[in-house]
Amino acid sequence: MILVSYADMKPSEGAPKGHSGVIYQSTNWVYSGTSIQFADQVRGQKIERSAKHRYVYFLHRADKKLLQWETLPYPKRSKRKEKAHLKIASRYEFVAYPIPHPPESRLSTVTPIIASVSC
Repeated sequence: MILVSYADMKPSEGAPKGHSGVIYQSTNWVYSGTSIQFADQVRGQKIERSAKHRYVYFLHRADKKLLQWETLPYPKRSKRKEKAHLKIASRYEFVAYPIPHPPESRLSTVTPIIASVSC
């Protein structure tokens, strides 16, 4: 069995930059280029269809030889502005902390309070 699926490159409300098929890429689908733009009739209305990224998945490895389309490298997303809250400056951060004093020296800084009670 061979599965073919498409990722819409056209910007939409949920994907302002369009889709590049990251899920297909992460699950090892084969990228075979883009479909062509076309128009079709739905209930008498002409609808323009955008070009889409085409991904193919083979349930049996032997079926890969049946692929008629060229196998291409995965498309990459265009460089986007980094979001400040997602930006990582460094993986590790080293901060100098003062060495704590031994407990005896802390006791010497405490002023003893002596209360006298007269009866």
